[in-house]
This record gives sequence, C-alpha cells and structure tokens, in this order.
Amino acid sequence: MPLNKMDAKKFATLKEAAETGDSKAQVNLASMFLEGKGATPNSSAAREWYEKAAKSGEPGAHYGLALIYLEGNGVSKDKVEAYARLLAMNSGEALLKERFGPAVAKRMLDSVSRLGAKLSDPEKEKAMRRSGTFVGR
Repeated sequence: MPLNKMDAKKFATLKEAAETGDSKAQVNLASMFLEGKGATPNSSAAREWYEKAAKSGEPGAHYGLALIYLEGNGVSKDKVEAYARLLAMNSGEALLKERFGPAVAKRMLDSVSRLGAKLSDPEKEKAMRRSGTFVGR
C-alpha cells in the first residue's frame, strides 16, 4: 500500500521533534510506526519510541507499550508486563486527560481494572513491583 503524502510529512515533522526529546512527539511517532502511517509498519521502532517517551514520564507511552505486550506485537505476549505498563500509566492521570481528553483518558484508565480482573494476585503483585521501576525515572 503506497504511503499517504500527508502522513509522510507529519511523520517527518514528528520524527524531528521526537529526536529532540519531545515525549509527546515520541508517542505520536511510535503510533505512526505501529499503524504504518507515514512509514512502513515497524513494531520494533514503535516500541523503541514508546520506551523513550515512557522514560520521560509520558503516560500515553505506557499505554502504547501495554497494547504491544497484550497483543504480542513484535514481542511475546505478556499480560503481567502489560498490566505493569497500565499501572505506570495510571500514575499520570492528569497528563492523560490533558493529552487525550477526559473521555479517552477514562477509557484508557478503565483498562487497568479490566486487565487486573483477569490476573491472579501473584501476577498483580509482580506487575506492581515492575511498574515501580517505570515511575519516577
């Protein structure tokens, strides 16, 4: 499928901003890599950009990583890692609302309890310990 010129231009602009450390641009660039907008789909590159943004405390990056681990998109499926990422995302509720709006943020935050209901107590404890390594970097 040929690349859309408008997406390619947006991709180039986001990549430039992401390379300067703009965490919002990093999240958006990762999403474009994942969806194949403006570039060939590349789950590995998406994960790398989400990781960079997550290190800056960007909660949307943790959400993106959670989806990658839930779906096994370029990685082994890992519900515990996904839940840990959602817990880390949960700590940035105010920023989520600012970045995505209250309705989308609520859906994102609701995913924490939905996935948590599917995990055992030991899995949840492991995820909580893991999420602590992401928050406050």
